[in-house]
Amino acid sequence: MKVLGIKWRLYRRGEPQRGWRDAAVLFVAYAAALCAGVLWSRSVDNSTVFWAANGVLTGGLLLLRPRVGWIFVLACISLNLGLNIFSGLPANLNLAFTALNLAFSVVIAVLVRTFCGAALDLGRLRRFLPFVAMVAVAAVVEGMIGALFTTPDHGQWAVIWPRWAACDGVGMVLALPATLLMMRRLNPLYSGAAGPVERLALLAGLGVLTAATFSHSAQPLVLLIYPAVLFAAFRLGAAWAFLSIGVVGQIATVQTLADRGPIAIFDALPRFTQVGLLHLFLGSILLTATLATSALAERMRTEHRARRKEASAAAVRARSEQMIATRERFLAVVSHEIRTPLNGVAGFAGALAARTDLDPEARRQAEAIAASSAVLNTLIEDILDFSRLEQGRLELEPAPAEVIPAIGEAVDRHRAAAAVKGLDLTLVQEGQAAPGHLFDSRRLRQVVGGLVDNAVKFTGAGAVTVRVAFAPSAEGVDRMELAVEDTGPGVPDSRRLELFQPFSQLDAGLARRQSGAGLGLAMCRSIIDLMGGELTYQPRPGGGSVFRFALDLPVAGTPSGAAEVMAETERSPLILVVDDHPTNREVARLILTSYGCEVIEAEDGAAAVAAAAAVVVDAILMDLRMPGMDGLEATRVIRTAGGPSAGVPILAVTADVMRDDVERCRAAGMNGHVPKPINPARLMTALMAVLDGGEAFPEAPARAQVAVAA
Repeated sequence: MKVLGIKWRLYRRGEPQRGWRDAAVLFVAYAAALCAGVLWSRSVDNSTVFWAANGVLTGGLLLLRPRVGWIFVLACISLNLGLNIFSGLPANLNLAFTALNLAFSVVIAVLVRTFCGAALDLGRLRRFLPFVAMVAVAAVVEGMIGALFTTPDHGQWAVIWPRWAACDGVGMVLALPATLLMMRRLNPLYSGAAGPVERLALLAGLGVLTAATFSHSAQPLVLLIYPAVLFAAFRLGAAWAFLSIGVVGQIATVQTLADRGPIAIFDALPRFTQVGLLHLFLGSILLTATLATSALAERMRTEHRARRKEASAAAVRARSEQMIATRERFLAVVSHEIRTPLNGVAGFAGALAARTDLDPEARRQAEAIAASSAVLNTLIEDILDFSRLEQGRLELEPAPAEVIPAIGEAVDRHRAAAAVKGLDLTLVQEGQAAPGHLFDSRRLRQVVGGLVDNAVKFTGAGAVTVRVAFAPSAEGVDRMELAVEDTGPGVPDSRRLELFQPFSQLDAGLARRQSGAGLGLAMCRSIIDLMGGELTYQPRPGGGSVFRFALDLPVAGTPSGAAEVMAETERSPLILVVDDHPTNREVARLILTSYGCEVIEAEDGAAAVAAAAAVVVDAILMDLRMPGMDGLEATRVIRTAGGPSAGVPILAVTADVMRDDVERCRAAGMNGHVPKPINPARLMTALMAVLDGGEAFPEAPARAQVAVAA
């Protein structure tokens, strides 16, 4: 029902209302409260001092299903009428008082349901205080009406209605919150730390203390009750705290009406004044317990919110980690399936391009195939590296190397593309570089290649210049400054903030003229950050762009190339190549034989185990994914079989390139890891490292100067 813009209601849909069993429990509680009010707290003028039965009746209206609730109300009213008859109350007063009790309970039930929240949570101070205010107003109205039935005398009426209002108001404020909290038992915020035994002990102790305090008028020990109630409230929680105050109030009422206790000291005062002091005492301990339980509940609520937030954050982290793991598995599968055929394309394209008996057109086509496979491989590497960067798992592999040859190799990869567009691609060195520096040559080539590729793509005419300058910055350290300049259109001011954002492209429309995933510059900046530098952009005077970074490179010894080291060996190393794909075995053979190695082959793990047991080889190149026995299992069997090649270096050459794959190779007993498509220089550097007794894993780079094991 909606009146004055407010939707007044007694019941709420969706509320888990109770049935007959709870109705029986509430009826027993009502009977106990009614007996206490009628038999033990009537003053000499036959008015009740402490009336908690209405609170239980209101609780039944709020908690029980409608049909069960009104049957419960009928039973309670019948009991009230019968008990009043038993106590000798006149029939007219019996009917009037019972009707007022029912009306008062229904009004409070409607007010609580309407204004105190759907959850009926009166344990919170911000809901308890409005509840107290509503009870006070309703109790005053009920008291004024009830006093008219008690006496027609105006003077007596003015004395009786405040006592009536205080009696019903205090009883309602004590009994209804206790009933709701005890019956619902849904909110752990209002359950104290005390167990059943401690709970009973505290209630009994409060009862004994109250009885002792109110046993003699000359012993004003009432102040001891306040800390006892406070302690009980903290230990018992809100529901039992209200119940404990009811126990204290009932005992104090019985003793005071028997002219015992601290309040009875004021025997010169009229009886109604003593009853008022008793109400004041009950209100003060109620306020003490309410503040204590509200503070405790608020602290528990804060802790509960913190735990809930922590659990929510943990769930978000778990979902995020699951998504990352799923993405990694997807990338691993896609990377493997692309790298395996790409290894054959790149390997044979490189072999064709190196032949001298091809006509110019065939050579151009072979070089185009090799260039296209290199672009595809770069894209795969960028996607995987970006995934590693997002997780903070991209690691550098510093090793002694020459800077200028590494940069020159990166620049040379783009000369064909520059020549097609008529661009002048030049590498300019300023200052003298040391013979060798300690740095990650692969990552440096990746950065320089990305910057040059970007410059060639967006420059329609003119030139692309790579400038490298060296200068000593400290003892044993050279500072290298590198700039890539182009004569292209430059970058508009409005788009410069997007330059280094992942998957951002200045020309991203369907009619764009340049290809790419938009990872190049983002990857370059991230790698330079890892290397301790900073990649910046500046517009070039006269038009174009300049990308620049500087690195401090420790000076190291002069590295030896794989071909040089191989030439110094007394004999050609014998390498066992294990791969289920004939194309991959042929690519590996082409690379190894070009460096002077001898090669034998095995098509799966079982054949590799047999070959290692029959022939003494210098090293084994092992694929991971093979039918029957995979490369990891074959490695473990070779290591434990004790054959002539049980202790030789085993190098994983595989399209499985995720970090977990590398760790599985290490755990199986392998000595290094080389990704497919096979880069000849990288393969031979890793091979020389493991032949020299080292390792060739990404996080444990190979040493530069190596020798072939005899």
